[in-house]
Amino acid sequence: RRLARDKPGSVMLIHMAEEDEIPADLTLDIAELLYRSRWEDIRLMAEQALPRELSREGESLPSLADLVAMKGDASKGRAIFFDADRSQCYTCHTILGEGKSVGPDLSKIGEKYGKQGILESILNPSAAISHEYKVWMIRSKSRGYLSGYIRSDSDVAIELMESTGDTIRVPKTDIIEQWESELSLMPSGLSAGMSVDELIDMVAYLTTLR
Repeated sequence: RRLARDKPGSVMLIHMAEEDEIPADLTLDIAELLYRSRWEDIRLMAEQALPRELSREGESLPSLADLVAMKGDASKGRAIFFDADRSQCYTCHTILGEGKSVGPDLSKIGEKYGKQGILESILNPSAAISHEYKVWMIRSKSRGYLSGYIRSDSDVAIELMESTGDTIRVPKTDIIEQWESELSLMPSGLSAGMSVDELIDMVAYLTTLR
């Protein structure tokens, strides 16, 4: 916030964004600050360096503050959550046993996060990842590069769950190297499958889950 208050600091933030040096958990906050900058050139550069998420219609989403202020229809939101042509969230998450258990169970997500927290998780999924859902990258001799959640790790092998929900057993003797990624298996750009109203409806539904 202090950097964004003056021109040199704002330019520095723009440069960091261009060099991909902004931590994932600060991206949304910094973008919002720069979008509201009093300097027009900073606002214009911010739109390029930190582009807004797009809606299904290909339009930039409103600011996070505007999205939080919008009212949604929770009953419509449930249908969107389970719609293969919209959010596709059910392909990785379960709600009350319905869906697929790749990512966290969302049956009580509204108890854990408010509306803004849920929106931030959708728009910037790499910002806050639970320990058990950290993505690991493995370079193996027989299968090349693999990625997923580590479900078990013994002296003999690692069991890796992929984003498809499939579990792969990788013998330790087959592993060349492994490292923890800063990214989430939950893809960014999920809003591109929904209109703004549909996104807000789905978030309204998720906030009711307690």
